[in-house]
Amino acid sequence: MIMKKQILVTALLTAGIICGNPQYGMAFKGMGGASNAPKNATGEQNMVIKGHEGNRQTVVAKVNGNPVTMGELEDSIREIMMTKYGSTEVTADIARTIRKDALEKLVLEELACQRAVALGISVNPALIKQNVDAKREAAGGNEKFLNSLTLQNTTLPELERQIERFFLVKQLIHNEIDSKIIIPEKTLDEVYEANKEQYVEPERVKISDIIFFLDPDDPASQQKVLDIRAKIINELSGNPADLHADGVLVISDQNVTAELKPELYKHSRELKPGTFSDPLLIDGTLHLVKLDNYQPRNEPKKEKVKAYIASEMKSSEKSKRLPLWREELLKDGKVEIVHDILK
Repeated sequence: MIMKKQILVTALLTAGIICGNPQYGMAFKGMGGASNAPKNATGEQNMVIKGHEGNRQTVVAKVNGNPVTMGELEDSIREIMMTKYGSTEVTADIARTIRKDALEKLVLEELACQRAVALGISVNPALIKQNVDAKREAAGGNEKFLNSLTLQNTTLPELERQIERFFLVKQLIHNEIDSKIIIPEKTLDEVYEANKEQYVEPERVKISDIIFFLDPDDPASQQKVLDIRAKIINELSGNPADLHADGVLVISDQNVTAELKPELYKHSRELKPGTFSDPLLIDGTLHLVKLDNYQPRNEPKKEKVKAYIASEMKSSEKSKRLPLWREELLKDGKVEIVHDILK
């Protein structure tokens, strides 16, 4: 029995659904299901609402008079299953929650599309075609592409409609939120000056330090250091970590700086990456140093950093404005439930 129930959207919807990058089309929403039997969401490619197989055009609800179909509900369920529930077993209670969340998402999407159309926003057919062609190419040709749509219980017109709706919502959000977020240049300069060091990639000097426990005043000690250097280069492919010798300690992958280890830093900076120093006497101990890697200090251009700061600040501000925008979107909307599946 089909029962009708009209509900104010503001009472029905509590969760924020629409974001700045909505998915479009069953082929792109992920898989899932709403059957009461336990399922692995990521392993099911063709799940439908149990008992309603093949009824994709059946109207399950209306949003300001516009129909929401069983197929759209199934697609929304699949997306929620994939993104939120993963391999969770779908109990009867979970299935009801998923159906509710799926409807909430569809209602918000439909209201956004209605508003976009009312404001004169449209989508260039060439953009829709470009997206379809990209999916066709990714599938490996037209035949495989159409077969994939069939396997996913959708059609090319349905896919094109979802792509159109995706760009309608995207443009609406841009017009009503993104384009209205302006970060003053003065603010960007202040944030940059206060934090510019955190955007700098510091100089990195990485060495292998070979320490010899020898008498530095003994001429034979100098020769032993030279002999060890020759062995590392000629027999160990230049890798000090493979050296095993009495009275020698190898410290690999050591980062040195002018502040913390000035002597090692000074001698390392005189080397080219991959080369060894001569015997070094540092604080009364003999050393042999190999420069493993050198990365100079990289200070990005101010304008590039400011652009990044602006992007982060706009994203933060957008996340604050979206809930208010959703509330405004829902204010005058009405949902009419016309199928028992959503009771």
